[in-house]
Amino acid sequence: MPDNAPAPDFAVRTLLDTASVTVRDVCCAGHCRHQSAEECASATELVFPYRGVFARHVGRDQTVAEANQVLFFNATEGYRVSHPVVGGDASLSLNIREPLLRELAPKALIHDGARLAFRRQRLRIDPRSQALVALRMSGQMAASDPAYQRGIGFLLRTQLSDGSWLVRTRAFPFQPYKESGYPHGKDQWISAAGSSWAAMALSLSSQTSGQEVSGF
Repeated sequence: MPDNAPAPDFAVRTLLDTASVTVRDVCCAGHCRHQSAEECASATELVFPYRGVFARHVGRDQTVAEANQVLFFNATEGYRVSHPVVGGDASLSLNIREPLLRELAPKALIHDGARLAFRRQRLRIDPRSQALVALRMSGQMAASDPAYQRGIGFLLRTQLSDGSWLVRTRAFPFQPYKESGYPHGKDQWISAAGSSWAAMALSLSSQTSGQEVSGF
């Protein structure tokens, strides 16, 4: 690339690619301050922002994506992106194959139909698990660091016998929750997202050490 050529808007790095899931690290320079041209994902993806801020516009619905939530990008659903602040953003993107995602996703989160699609744009997540993933992905802390290992120890101590983690909802109960089959009653939606982050933090730790994490 010539020295005077503009930096690319996106940098995508594949971290894991298996028959079940593809995990990518996606960094965006954030040059577009206004709404971008409409685009769509070719497959349904779960996107976990860990640095910066961007806004996602689906029709008249707008979501500000920042590091305390997971975003659902439905396959073929049109959306636009804008960046309200400078600095760009970075996210982890999970493409879980549809049969497995349909099995794992709480039923209350997805539409009934031949093709899987999420009802909501986003869910809030557990901040402690995300902090571990962000520190590891940014390169600011190795998985072998004592502080990271204390976080891993916390996750293993608080993991329940069914493999999940309980995250208490902070949402105002303005409507009854829908039972999905995931544990934890009224806390099941946020617990599902928090458990996903906890699993990623444990996975990053085990990949670095080359050993399986007990209880995972």
